[in-house]
Amino acid sequence: MGCGGLSAARTVAFARGEASIQTRCMRHDSRQRALESDGHDDDVKWLTFWFAYSFVNFAGSLFSNVFFFIPFWGEVLLGTTVFLALGGSELVLKPILLKNQEVIDKVLSKGAALKDKVVAKAA
Repeated sequence: MGCGGLSAARTVAFARGEASIQTRCMRHDSRQRALESDGHDDDVKWLTFWFAYSFVNFAGSLFSNVFFFIPFWGEVLLGTTVFLALGGSELVLKPILLKNQEVIDKVLSKGAALKDKVVAKAA
């Protein structure tokens, strides 16, 4: 591996680390304020954000070898995280969840029934 490859790898690693540090600080501050407030809207906003953020990180971990070759991947990840934190998660996920609410409810009720069955069997 030449010097250029090492430099590119360090740049990507730095961008990933920088994105991680910035988003952790941003998430902690906003999450703390949301917990201390009396309203319900900010709780929904942050729950939606965490769902979307977890999905993005899960996909990133699955396909990290592919995403590594995308130029400016660290910056794309940082931009995506900021977009999700500033309300993009509700903009993207809310229509999808509302459209498929009946299917989601059926799957969750089947999961709850299966859980009850397993717990009853274990007891």
